[in-house]
Amino acid sequence: MNKGGHGTHGVRCVTADMPFLTNFPLADFHGAYRRAREGFAALTDERDGWRALGWFDTLSHAHRLDVPVMLTSGSEDTSTPPATIESLFEKLPGTKSYTRLHGSRHRYSYEFIHLVTAWFRLYA
Repeated sequence: MNKGGHGTHGVRCVTADMPFLTNFPLADFHGAYRRAREGFAALTDERDGWRALGWFDTLSHAHRLDVPVMLTSGSEDTSTPPATIESLFEKLPGTKSYTRLHGSRHRYSYEFIHLVTAWFRLYA
C-alpha cells in the first residue's frame, strides 16, 4: 500500500550496488567510513556527530522506501562492510531482494548489471 511515498512521485523501484553511508555505528569507522573518524575526534560532544550522521545514514530513511528495493554487497568488500548493507535490508518495509556476491570487492560488477536488468524488468 502506497501512503504518499516515492511511488506517488513516479518511482517504481530502486537498486543499490553495495550502498555506502549505511549504519555508521556498525561500520565502526572501518573501510571508507574511517573518514568520519577525524570529524568525530574534533567534536566536544560525540552525540552531536551521531545525530548529524543520521541525516545521511540510509537506515534513517529505509522506512520511506515504499517501492521494491534490490541491494547487493560483496563478501570481500572492505570499503562498505556487508553487515551494514544487511542491516539496511532488514529495515526495508516492502518487496526487497538482497544478494551477497561471493568473492566480490567494492566495485561495479557484471553480476550487478544482470541483477538490476532483471529487477527493472520485473518492477519498472
